[in-house]
Amino acid sequence: MPSYTLKVTNGSIHCEILGQGHPVILIHGGFGDRRMWDQQFQELAAHYLVVRYDHRGFGRSSFPDQLYSPVEDLLRLMEELKIQQAHVVGNSIGGSLALDFALQYPERVNRMVLVAAGPNGYPVPEKHTNAIGKVFETAQTDSLDRAVELWLANPMVAISSRQPGVKGHLRVMILENRQIFRLKHWPEEDMNPPAAERLNEIRVPTMVIFGEEDIALVREMGEIMAKRIPGAEKIILREADHLPQMNRPRHFNQSLFEFLERI
Repeated sequence: MPSYTLKVTNGSIHCEILGQGHPVILIHGGFGDRRMWDQQFQELAAHYLVVRYDHRGFGRSSFPDQLYSPVEDLLRLMEELKIQQAHVVGNSIGGSLALDFALQYPERVNRMVLVAAGPNGYPVPEKHTNAIGKVFETAQTDSLDRAVELWLANPMVAISSRQPGVKGHLRVMILENRQIFRLKHWPEEDMNPPAAERLNEIRVPTMVIFGEEDIALVREMGEIMAKRIPGAEKIILREADHLPQMNRPRHFNQSLFEFLERI
């Protein structure tokens, strides 16, 4: 498959492209890299031009040593590939980025799919931030390998960490991306006011998907986005956690195709 390394401000982004037709951009979350979409990439490419890429600091993209704008990275990617409009599908932090992008550049988005995501600026309980902070603290004071084990033990991936055919793939991705636990600049956009306060401004047809077994915070954010984004649709996948595209690929893909193909 064609792959590219694109220059961006103070760095580079790695992406892969496959298929023909209307563009679909897949944006990964924090539990891996572009390979999170292995179960969707080729299947979508039978009908669409599919682009998946790595955030800075993940996969084959450059490690960020200063603040940057992930929204502008996505815009740069689209401009380089001469994509005027695309369906945008984001998992977790990738979904948060998709939301921020749709707020800043609504004319560049046809349809948006938010997978186990939440809007930036949503109040996150201290218990949740402490658990994630412990992973990053361990990477600094103990070892990256120990941080990987803590990340794999996170309740968000309780199903993925034990599911045959998924757990091995997930472990490899996290091991190969363990440098993210020493990232100083996470792929989060600095917007004022944040997306959590602007959900009613979204005019892009939107579908919200989350796993029935994801943590309560993610399910809560999914419900709120589905209520506050005008016309948003909601899909809850059974027996799925924070990575429903990996846990339940057949059901996920069916819902995704039905939404993208709707006129």
